[in-house]
Amino acid sequence: MTPAGLLFDFNGTLFLDNALNDAAWNQLAQLLRGFPFSEEEQRNFVRGKSNAAAVRRILGENTSEADCAKYSEQKEEIYLSLCRDLQAQGKLSLAPGAEEFLEQAKILGYPRNIATSAQPGNVDYYFSAFGLDRWFDRDKVSCLLPGIPGKPAPDLYLRAAAAMGVKAQDCWVLEDAASGIQSAKNAGAAKIIAIGENDDARQILRDNPLVDQVISDFRQVALPKRSGVSCD
Repeated sequence: MTPAGLLFDFNGTLFLDNALNDAAWNQLAQLLRGFPFSEEEQRNFVRGKSNAAAVRRILGENTSEADCAKYSEQKEEIYLSLCRDLQAQGKLSLAPGAEEFLEQAKILGYPRNIATSAQPGNVDYYFSAFGLDRWFDRDKVSCLLPGIPGKPAPDLYLRAAAAMGVKAQDCWVLEDAASGIQSAKNAGAAKIIAIGENDDARQILRDNPLVDQVISDFRQVALPKRSGVSCD
C-alpha cells in the first residue's frame, strides 16, 4: 500500500543515540544513588520509557512530580553535553541511510513528521544540529509536552499525523523501541518499520509481532511512487 504519510520516531530511529542516553542515565544514577543502571534495568525500566519512570527507578516510586521534572532536566543536560561533544568532533550524524531516505521521501512528495518522546529543547537542538528543517516543519513536530501522554499511548502519533492533515491509520511509522511500536499500533498505523542498531536489537524486533519490517539502514525501505505526483 502507498502510505498517506511517514511518521518517524527520532531517538534510536533517525538518530542512533541509545548509547548516549544510556551514558547520561548512568551518570545521573551514579550521582543520585551511587551506582549506574544495570543492563537489565536499562532494558526494562529506561529505554523507551518516560524520563519520570527512569527517575523513579533511581529514587523510588514515591518520587514527586517536581523531583522527576528536576532530575529529568539534569539528565537531558548531561545528554545534550555528550551530543555537543560529538558534534564538536564532527562525529554527530543521522542513522545509516536516513538522509538519503528523507530526500527520496521529499522528492516523492510524502508528508513527513516526527513523533518523539523528547522534550522541546532537545527537538530544537536536533533541528539545529542536523538541519532537520530540510525535511520537517518544526512547528508540526509532536513531542512530549505537559498533559500529553507519552508512548505507548497513541497520542504522539495521532497528533503528528493530524498536523500533516492525514490519518495515522494511513501512515507508515518508523520506530525502534517496544513502547514506540506499541504506540504506533495503538494509533492504528498502516505499517510499522523498525530499525535495529545491532544484531541483538534486530532479533528482538523480529520477534515483535507488531513489526512489519526490520531494517539496519533506511535505504532498505522501498517507497512506492505516489500517483499524481511528479518526481521531475
